[in-house]
Amino acid sequence: MDAAPTPVAITPPSASVNPFVHRAAWQDARDACVADPGAFHGDIASREIHWFEPKAGSHGAWITRHPEGRWHGFDARTGDPVDPSLPQSYRPWSRGLDDSEAPFYRWFSDALTNACFNEVDRHVLAGHGAEAALWFEGDRWDQSQDGGRGTPVVSYSVSRKQLMLEVARCALALRHLGLKTGDRIAINMP
Repeated sequence: MDAAPTPVAITPPSASVNPFVHRAAWQDARDACVADPGAFHGDIASREIHWFEPKAGSHGAWITRHPEGRWHGFDARTGDPVDPSLPQSYRPWSRGLDDSEAPFYRWFSDALTNACFNEVDRHVLAGHGAEAALWFEGDRWDQSQDGGRGTPVVSYSVSRKQLMLEVARCALALRHLGLKTGDRIAINMP
């Protein structure tokens, strides 16, 4: 079993600020959402999530819309910054909300995103690899610590960069086992 890594100093991420400071702003947003949910959520998704654009970068790129309207992101193979020439109105999907088969709704039809890239990789590529991604606490407990309340025997912070490297290591292990895109597996975790 691998020994626990030595804890490192990590920078906590900055807090997000709620844009709705007055009821009127909230009501305006709610009205816009009701009027056109695909456009409302699409505007947010284009700014907050990276989407794969196969025609950007040298091998496709993960792009997001800057608040000023321009698209930017990272080359999918090299991680180099890219600034594709896309109009402000561009969206990586054909429809923000497809309700043609209600109640079976589809969001962002024909678009491709990746949860792992959005949660880990993009932050490392943007220079935030030292931020805490998670705090690990083992399941063994030392009841004699913290005035009898106890603490985990093993606990340490994991930075975004460390997490990205571990994810890549696991992906290589799965590939070595013969798994490929489209395969399904189940992992039993304690």
